[in-house]
Amino acid sequence: MRGTKKGKSILVVILVMSFLLQGAYAAERTAVHPNMTFVGSTARCEVLIRSKGKAIQATLQLLRGNTVVASWAKTGNSIIEITGFYDCAPGIDYTLTVVGTIGGVPIVAIPVTGSYE
Repeated sequence: MRGTKKGKSILVVILVMSFLLQGAYAAERTAVHPNMTFVGSTARCEVLIRSKGKAIQATLQLLRGNTVVASWAKTGNSIIEITGFYDCAPGIDYTLTVVGTIGGVPIVAIPVTGSYE
């Protein structure tokens, strides 16, 4: 019976360590989600980036087609928030994206597209 308890103890330790390592890895990953909302013709563009202990350099870009029509940049450590406003034309799609680095690694963000009528 002694071997069984020891085997269970080792299994519990392995499971706990695995869980802790996954948590640490998840904390290293940084999700970057730009957000764009419209109030009348004004687009409010924003992004919040957090990555504990890392240098962050980011530029929030608003594009009409392939042309950057507005951009806002910020640098910081661990956390930055970028907010910008742009007066848009009706019925035209605008795309909001983020470029830059977190701890020297390029930012990967899914662009957001929107328009107002």
